[in-house]
Amino acid sequence: MVEIAPFSGIYYNKEKIGNLANVMSPPYDIISREMQEQLYKKHPYNIVRLILGREYPDDTSDNNKYTRAAKLLKEWLEKGILITSKKPAIYPYKIDYEIKGSKRTFSGFFVLLKLDPTYKQVKAHERTLSKPKTDRLNLMRTTNANLEPIELLYVDEKDEIMKKINNHISNIEPSIDVVGYDDFKHKLWEINDEKLISSICEWMKDKILFIADGHHRYQTAIDFANEIREKTGNKDENAPFNYIMVVLANMFDKGLAILPTHRLIKMQIDLNKILKGIEKHFSIEEKIFVREDYRSRSIEIIEALKPKD
Repeated sequence: MVEIAPFSGIYYNKEKIGNLANVMSPPYDIISREMQEQLYKKHPYNIVRLILGREYPDDTSDNNKYTRAAKLLKEWLEKGILITSKKPAIYPYKIDYEIKGSKRTFSGFFVLLKLDPTYKQVKAHERTLSKPKTDRLNLMRTTNANLEPIELLYVDEKDEIMKKINNHISNIEPSIDVVGYDDFKHKLWEINDEKLISSICEWMKDKILFIADGHHRYQTAIDFANEIREKTGNKDENAPFNYIMVVLANMFDKGLAILPTHRLIKMQIDLNKILKGIEKHFSIEEKIFVREDYRSRSIEIIEALKPKD
């Protein structure tokens, strides 16, 4: 069973920050060293200081990017740089963006998701690596916080949930309305309506969720919860460490765009064996490339892959 819940989110205080675009950043795992430096210079309270802090040659077990993130998080909360929502809520989220000349609006909503260590209700499609899991686990240990959401998809062909949410927020001003570092327009609302929240939670119970982004952070959250239970003996299934902050989006959302990641296969493979496995789920058409017509054939294949009307 999928269990989601409202939560009291932590916001940047607009009165102290001003333009929220200055404290935004991409997800931690796509921030280059150069971008990290740019974000540090952009604003003293940029979120990069928490999610991907600088490392120094004289770092120790007591003073490092993880301990510094925990210290900053505490300081920012105490100074009112960060403020907490007064009531548990779900947070509808929209992004207006453009891709290849086409304008789109992504729609989703932030909630807490109860962890599923069995992966029966939450489906993964990537193998995880130990280094990034250790990195994120160290950050969770020091901060005791979810500093970034992971993104999951659900199936709702009739778009029932987002229709309910959109009806509710149609006459409500967003809590956040900002053009971010990416030149996309980000809008966030806060819903406290218990009846609506309850209906959304109920609707989600029998659904299957698919991780779109955040495999390492999801498994890290599971490892962290296991660690806390072992240390404290706390077996309360509703304890906060059994949940993770996520943004849920409809797989059928017309504004959703998931772009490919191209990877190099280094291992020895049996191509025929792979093709036979793929044939079970896909139609395969063989195309031959030669250097002389590489560009024209590439265009031909791209056109062939476009959805048919």
